[in-house]
Amino acid sequence: MQSSRDLEDLTNTDFDVAVIGGGCTGVGVLRDAALRGLKAVLFEKHDFGSETSAKSTRFVGGAIRYLQMLDIRLVLSTLRESKNIRKIAPHLVLPKDIIIPVYKDTPYSPFEFKLAIFAYWLLGGEKGAYLSLSQVKEKEPTLPSDGLRGAVLLHEAEIVFSERLHIDTIQSAREHGALAYNHMTVIGLLINDKQVCGLRVKDEISDRVLDVKARVVVNGSGPWLNEILQMLPVKTRAAVCGGKGVHLLTERIAQNGLVVIASDKRYLYSHPIFGGSLVGSTDTETREPLDSVHATADDKDYLLKQYRAKGFALDESRIFYAIAGVRPLQPDLSKGASTSEISQLKRSWKVYDHKEDGISGLISVIGGNIGTYRGRAEEVTDLVCKKLGRSVPCSTKNPLPSALDISSEDFEKRVAHESEKAGLSPEQVRHLCYLYGSNYPLVLELASHDPGLKERICVHNLDIRAQIQYAAKNELVETLSDFLLDRTAIGWARCEGLDCATSVAETLGAPRGWSAQRIESEVSKYRSIIELRHKF
Repeated sequence: MQSSRDLEDLTNTDFDVAVIGGGCTGVGVLRDAALRGLKAVLFEKHDFGSETSAKSTRFVGGAIRYLQMLDIRLVLSTLRESKNIRKIAPHLVLPKDIIIPVYKDTPYSPFEFKLAIFAYWLLGGEKGAYLSLSQVKEKEPTLPSDGLRGAVLLHEAEIVFSERLHIDTIQSAREHGALAYNHMTVIGLLINDKQVCGLRVKDEISDRVLDVKARVVVNGSGPWLNEILQMLPVKTRAAVCGGKGVHLLTERIAQNGLVVIASDKRYLYSHPIFGGSLVGSTDTETREPLDSVHATADDKDYLLKQYRAKGFALDESRIFYAIAGVRPLQPDLSKGASTSEISQLKRSWKVYDHKEDGISGLISVIGGNIGTYRGRAEEVTDLVCKKLGRSVPCSTKNPLPSALDISSEDFEKRVAHESEKAGLSPEQVRHLCYLYGSNYPLVLELASHDPGLKERICVHNLDIRAQIQYAAKNELVETLSDFLLDRTAIGWARCEGLDCATSVAETLGAPRGWSAQRIESEVSKYRSIIELRHKF
């Protein structure tokens, strides 16, 4: 399997497919291609899953909203793939109840909601229910009761550690011979006689520039898709429209997942994670630089206003931080759009073959979300195989190697046994199971050889120091932020990892020979990322 930063394999291999972008689409294509026996490589300019996926609400599904938009095809694919993703990664994708409170000023009547619940069930969703006022207060006592008429109860799923799904998907691909590189920027397309035949990439760690040969290139760069397409020598009809989504991490406002229907009829979610509630999101057009997009005062005020209108006691003093990401949406507008128009753009995806532009060897993927990533990747890889003259069936519905069924009767017995054996609390062992799935014994094995590795990384989180060593050796960690934000959830907690940043950087850097200057630089870069969350 690929070593952490072996660049020689890049220049010495003629790849079948090179993938641009390490978001959910890119890593899905990488795994699918590798499992079909293709020589595959992936390049991500930041870290895997660190951008659009990491800035999402972290629910899997949302099909009820697509039903509202009357996009039945997307409802069906979302429900189908939601079931698949639960099977693929049962330790990461967990059941979660979501409540949609119905107030007197809600733009839909209880009868309309009951019809929607029935239609949702007919289309394949898990059967929900309409709760009476007393049932709502029993299920969610914290809901503001002024004007409350009842609520819709949906049985959906959450993916708290979405970044881990990206890592586990990449690890599966690497076990089948694929290569994956983070902090590697695509700076050019290699084109010969209108045939894309590879990529020019810059390694942001070493500053080396390399040419990589590939018979097919997949542009799965999400919001950066337009930047890649500007490298083409011809005009193309493929494009994305950037829909900015802002979430606030606030003090906990509910025990269950919530959907508050805003005055503009948008669905605003609240997800009880990271020691608070992740509230959002906005949905506005943005032309901000993609690498520095952040929440504004208007974004914050919109979310607070909508929740306060329903009686939630939310104000700026209850906000811990704000995150902003950009959704890659299929555009249908030639000019700028208003908030309401952007929110109505398609949430489905399109696989675009650039032979329509007279260019061979390039495929672009426009749109899509994490809940449907597997099916989208299958569609893309089918086209890749067609171009290569291969006929190999997809096998990505099979569980990831790290899959662990945490719903089994034996799970809590396993946790208790491992807790006593390792000298860690049951909460810590359970946390490791959620993060690493069936690979959690590898972390515990490291800790068994050094009592110091059992120590908590910081007092605010359950993570232990053995995880730093494990990630550095096995999970393509190149920077401090890779570990704090994308291999663990330390950076997403209310402390944001600031208390332990220097200590973690020193531990990561010790076996790599990082100088004091490099460690200081890593901490400074990490603090800059965190500062962007407070720029509103």
